[in-house]
Amino acid sequence: MGRRRAAVLLGVHLLIALLVAHWLSSGPTLTPLEPSEAMQFSKHSIINAGLIFFALAILSTLVLGRWFCGWGCHMVALQDLTRWALGKLGISLRPLRSSVLGLVPLLAFLYMFIAPWLYRALGESRPAHGILFVVTTDHFWATFPGWASATLTFLTCGFVIVYLLGAKGFCTYGCPYGAIFGVADQLSPLRIRVNEDCTGSGHCSLNCSSNVRVAEEVRQFGMVVDPGCMKCFDCVSVCPNNALHYGAGVPALLARAKPVAKVGRRNTVERRSDRRGAGHWLQWTLTTTFSFAALCVFVGFDRAYAWTADDLIVAGLLTAGAVATCAALPGKSPRQREQSFAEEATLAVLFIATIITFRGLYGLVAFLFALGLAVVVAYLGLQALRLVARDELAVHGWRMKQQRRLRPAGVAFAGVILAVAAFGVYSGIVQYHDFRARQIEDALARFEPSPDTTGGAANSVDQAAIQRAIQHLRIVEDRSLIPSANCALRRAHLQLLAGRSEQYERELMAARDRYPHSADLRRERAGFYARQGRSEDAVRMLEESIRVAPDDVDAYAELGFLLTALRRFDEADRVYGSALALDPGNPMVLQNLGILHAERGDLRSAVGCFARAVNAAPDVPRVRVAYARALCELGRWDEGIEQYRTALALTPEDASICTALGNAYARTNDIPAATEYHRRAVTLAPRSPDAHLALAELLQAAGDVRAAQLHFETARKLIDEAREPRPHGRGAP
Repeated sequence: MGRRRAAVLLGVHLLIALLVAHWLSSGPTLTPLEPSEAMQFSKHSIINAGLIFFALAILSTLVLGRWFCGWGCHMVALQDLTRWALGKLGISLRPLRSSVLGLVPLLAFLYMFIAPWLYRALGESRPAHGILFVVTTDHFWATFPGWASATLTFLTCGFVIVYLLGAKGFCTYGCPYGAIFGVADQLSPLRIRVNEDCTGSGHCSLNCSSNVRVAEEVRQFGMVVDPGCMKCFDCVSVCPNNALHYGAGVPALLARAKPVAKVGRRNTVERRSDRRGAGHWLQWTLTTTFSFAALCVFVGFDRAYAWTADDLIVAGLLTAGAVATCAALPGKSPRQREQSFAEEATLAVLFIATIITFRGLYGLVAFLFALGLAVVVAYLGLQALRLVARDELAVHGWRMKQQRRLRPAGVAFAGVILAVAAFGVYSGIVQYHDFRARQIEDALARFEPSPDTTGGAANSVDQAAIQRAIQHLRIVEDRSLIPSANCALRRAHLQLLAGRSEQYERELMAARDRYPHSADLRRERAGFYARQGRSEDAVRMLEESIRVAPDDVDAYAELGFLLTALRRFDEADRVYGSALALDPGNPMVLQNLGILHAERGDLRSAVGCFARAVNAAPDVPRVRVAYARALCELGRWDEGIEQYRTALALTPEDASICTALGNAYARTNDIPAATEYHRRAVTLAPRSPDAHLALAELLQAAGDVRAAQLHFETARKLIDEAREPRPHGRGAP
């Protein structure tokens, strides 16, 4: 069966390669068949191919059991390859059996797929539109990590975790998709079952690559009940008496244990009494505490750990769901405890500390990578504590300590642990200052630099907070092990927000000398020159950026947009052609190309570009706004209104979209709807002259002259205030 499964998994990889090749050759293709894509439905009510694929996999698991992990998962293929290679080297794997780390996949699933629903229920980004179907894309690779991050993820989750935690270690302790498959598996009627020919040889357990105690389970329950069983059928194929088979019957959730005298090393009476003892309640306390703490850390990352009341509510509700799931589906499989309560608590603390320390570090550690890394570090930390506390210790066949004395392997292991700890502490310091800077930046995000040079932004922002953020970013830049221009860019933005345009430019110039190959810095300076009206300097800087990084598609998109604004249409067209040759589905390029066609008067071509951009980036509001505007220009009002409504659902607080939507409804003579959206725009932006003018014109046309006059007067006062000189000195363009 191993060879057959290897052939199937190889075929899975060939299908993946064919899908990527189709995208590279033709442009539009299916959205990635990846379960993480289903998060788009949780966040924005978007149905894509990934959601359909994930849903079908779950539904089939309800019938067939947890088959997908064993026969269709590329990560399982990598872990099985590692297990096979280690076996060829004579290295046997010993699985870790931890109850607290076993919660990680379930908690990760709740965070990824259920938390967005809860945030929406609490009023954050609640869509007003219906369900959207987006099953094709021109930008296939948009949601995947870069090669460096992907390589590190595969090495950690596909190799290191297998060697340390056993075969399919990532499936057991890190995979969020495996959590829902394990739950569905408990309800499946199709399982590995046993007949009366079983002699208890144990071949099945020895050959199971999912760490299931097959012999014990079939003896006690007449079937395999462990949700970790991936229906690989290795156990079936090696049974010398053909006693095992895959068949229908009662699901694992309803399985009843046979009246045997012993289960493993402990009898049933003792095992049941434990469930009513202090140890049982301590375990549930640890389960609840760890679940809440881990979920707080998961959701807190998105706010730089500046937790809000909503974050704590979401974490609490998800914790309740996790504990309820564990109580309702406790699993029938008898498990021997390998760690004491204190050791389980240690694993929990080390896991959470590692997530805080490494997730997002240098832009390389994505969520799934962070989960695998945290499990590995927690395991190493536990073994380090055992090295100190125990008189004897062996890890994976290596004798670390004997008769209270360190062996050479123990000395080497201690050195590795000290290096990991030092790197963790150093990275934690970098992360702390980065998070502190992000917290301040997020708090200041509502302030935008003034579009003129009168210093309006500097009047309202907290200068002391800006200076603190700049100091934090300087520490991050100085101590980062991987040089990046990101901190310099963020510092420059803060200088601009503070109204110090000269310092902003000095920061960029200094950063250029420090990071001579950074295209981002050149693009930033191009934007600065463009806002100052120095268009030729902006064009020159973008051309220089492209020479430095010829694969930077965003630079092409910005250059084309600037050339379009300068009415240099032919040059812009050539720039967009080069960009689409590099990335046929880039939504920014497609949007800007649509703007070029619109400026040339070719609205039909513009609509086609905007439609492709929306297909590539369905959750980006500005793309939908451009599409809606073009549709309305063509008189396709209903379609344009639908796009405006979707864009507003993605950014419910955007007054400009409300105004545009109100104008569109007014053109279709739906005056009540137009009035509603214009009033909403005024509510969202009470100091926007445009919002008041649009509402005033609508009210005047409807005959409500008195109300219209009030809004005309308000708009006039706001315009006059904007023209008055401001008291502060130099400002930010």
